[in-house]
Amino acid sequence: MPVVFGDAVAVIARRLRIDLAARDEPYADGVTVGTRTPDDREPHNGPTPLVVVTQDGPGTIQQRANSRATIRLSVWHHTEDDAYDLASLALGLAAEYRGPIVRHARPSLSPARTVDPDTGEPMAWATVLVNVAPRHI
Repeated sequence: MPVVFGDAVAVIARRLRIDLAARDEPYADGVTVGTRTPDDREPHNGPTPLVVVTQDGPGTIQQRANSRATIRLSVWHHTEDDAYDLASLALGLAAEYRGPIVRHARPSLSPARTVDPDTGEPMAWATVLVNVAPRHI
């Protein structure tokens, strides 16, 4: 029986959209969550704040019983502090998620501050390590 693994990036992005929209922290107000950076992004031309959920390289499969992937949370915001705070919140929320596809998640790398080399906007990023459940088809 073939085994497949679900899309952890899509699951984490969907959960972050819901969870961040429910938060009342000012740095989470109006956040957009996606799985790729918009092509038409110009410096300070939005959408800001922005969280982009991607996978860092290929995952691993262990005995057809588990897939492990590193999920990167890249955050753009108006200020360095807001970018860091939003990355920290997104990391905390992503690390708490459990469901039928992502069976376990844990923080991997804590938020790091940086600047977008293309736009000059403040950024931060963090990673979460997820275990993805198998599905027999």
